[in-house]
Amino acid sequence: MMKYYVSRGVVTALAVALLLLAGSAWWTATLVGALVLTFFLVAPRSGRYLVKAEPGVPALRGDERTTAVANRAGRNGFVALMLAAGAVGVYWGSIAKSSVPAFVLGLLVSLGWVVYFASDFWLRHR
Repeated sequence: MMKYYVSRGVVTALAVALLLLAGSAWWTATLVGALVLTFFLVAPRSGRYLVKAEPGVPALRGDERTTAVANRAGRNGFVALMLAAGAVGVYWGSIAKSSVPAFVLGLLVSLGWVVYFASDFWLRHR
């Protein structure tokens, strides 16, 4: 397991260096690095991934249940997004008779993500 943490620390350091070389502010690169490193530290213990002691890059794998939960959650998020997009199309196409504001499209995508993560959480803890 120690090899996993060392390799992920190296990956995070390379990502931060790449961000700094690309011209990002130091605080942005540091924040992104901290978030990425936190993900790498939490992921093996989250129950979402199966940790395999294999050499190379693919240390985290999903098992069959994890894949099924992710597929169901993705389906639920997609269905919610499409239903909401249909409702927006009906409202702005027939009732409001104007063009759809751009922020509404962002809200639709946000709704899809919220439904995905809520469904994922619900299915995992069931």
